[in-house]
Formats: sequence, C-alpha cells, structure tokens
Amino acid sequence: MWLRRRQANAPAEAPDTSAAPPPDHREWFRSIGAWQSFLAQRPDMADPAAIRGIVEYGCRNGVLIRLLGHVPALDVVCAGEDPRESFLAAGFSARQRAMLETFIEHPLAGDRHRVTIWGHEAVTPFALFLHGLFPKYVGTEYADSDAARAALFPIPFQDITRCTWPDACFDIVLSGDVLEHVSDLDAALAEWARVLRPGGRIVATSPFREYNAKTEVKAVLGPEGITHLAAPDYHGNPADPEAGSLVFQVPGWDIIERCRRAGFADAAVQFWSSYEYGLVSVELAGVLLLDARR
Repeated sequence: MWLRRRQANAPAEAPDTSAAPPPDHREWFRSIGAWQSFLAQRPDMADPAAIRGIVEYGCRNGVLIRLLGHVPALDVVCAGEDPRESFLAAGFSARQRAMLETFIEHPLAGDRHRVTIWGHEAVTPFALFLHGLFPKYVGTEYADSDAARAALFPIPFQDITRCTWPDACFDIVLSGDVLEHVSDLDAALAEWARVLRPGGRIVATSPFREYNAKTEVKAVLGPEGITHLAAPDYHGNPADPEAGSLVFQVPGWDIIERCRRAGFADAAVQFWSSYEYGLVSVELAGVLLLDARR
C-alpha cells in the first residue's frame, strides 16, 4: 500500500526546497464532452503516479490552506486508500480543502462578519472551524423523525428539499457529500437557488459519475416509502453514526442542466489539481466540485 500514516514519534522528513511544486491545473467544465476532451489531452490527470506524487509531496512538504496558512508535514497524513477522504491536512480531507479554497474566493468571503453561509453540516470539525471564523455561518443537520430531531436539539434541523429559510438570505451554500443522500435532487437544487442572493454561489462535493452523462438513481421515495433500485448503499452520518445515510443517487453530468433548470445562472463541474493545496482523489490527480452561481 503506497499510502501511509506517519507515526507521531517518527522524525519529520525535511521539506524538499530544491524545487517549487508543479503548477495547479484548474478548469471548469460544462459538458461531459469537454471533460472527455480534456482527459484525452491530459492523461496524466488520471495517472496513478500523478496521484501518488501529490500525496507524497504533501506528506514531505506540507500543504497550504489559505484560511490557516502553511500546514507543516507533521500535521499531514494519508491514512487510507482514497486520498479524497484520507489525505488529511490539519484534519481536513482533500475534498474539504477544495471546498474551502473555492469558498474563500467569493467576493464577500473576506468580510467575515458580513458573509452569510449555509453549511449542510453542523457537528463536524469542518463545520465547527467555519463557525469559529464566520459568525454568520449556519450549519444544519437532517433528521427524519421527531425523536431524531429532538436528539439533535439545539442543533438546527433542515430538510434541504423544503427548507424554512426565507428567499435570498445566503451568499454561499456549502454542501459536502450531501447531494447523493437527498430523496429529491431537483427539489434540493431549486431550494438552494431560492435561498441564494443574486450572485450567490453553491460549492458542493458528492460522489460523481465523471465518465457518465446521467445520474444513477439507486432509490426513490414514494407514498409507500422507499423503493430500492439497487442494493442499499449507506454512507457515514456524523449526526447519526449508527444509522448512516442512504444513497438515493450518484450525480452524473446532467447535474449541470438540472442546476440551470433549478434557477442557477451558471453551473459547472470544477476540476482542481494541486500539489501546493494537496488536492487529489482516488482516480484523479485532483478534486471535482459542483460550482453553481445564482
């Protein structure tokens, strides 16, 4: 296994200061055709050696998180086979760091006391970190019963397919691996468009079918309950670790058109590959994010 966890008492490797990191590659794609053309021109972006190189560079030299500064190698670790989730710097995964780096580029992100942020998580270190920096960050969790909502109290509860926020009240929506768990994807996108102010932005990650045009539906919720169209798939849920969260769908490239139909002025899938920021996933030397603007 090429990924590794450095023991806390092991000597730190000296940073490699002999050369600057390779430049980032960052691009926004609005169709599967554009993405396929890019991969044909840049096969290195799916090369295991490139993926390994980003991880090894970060473990040796540290990782930059602009909200924190340079994270030294002592606080960088890759503890599993999927670096999107297990390549951690200051405790944040590559997926979360890609969200943070995209988020802070919003024009209002520099005004910490003004910018309004809705995050679809409230109990994670990621949510607590943002709440500590941005007073108007509101993190919410989902619960599907009165008992579960009572157990969450006083953590805010929201069903993101029919939330209770007023129109145009947020500048930014941050959604980390939630899209796959909503029972009505189009309703959720429409709600996100509704609660964003003009010029507002959603930055979201989820499992993504990067080689497929269509979203894969794995379960549907109807009047009689849930119908499974594939073997039930559950992911971890920090607010309810025992139950987990059912996967209803895995988005494909049709998510872009669905965002436009929901009311977004523009939508794209962003690909960001970076040695400096340590942005990488299991099959790509970078991270994919949904980036939509109201």
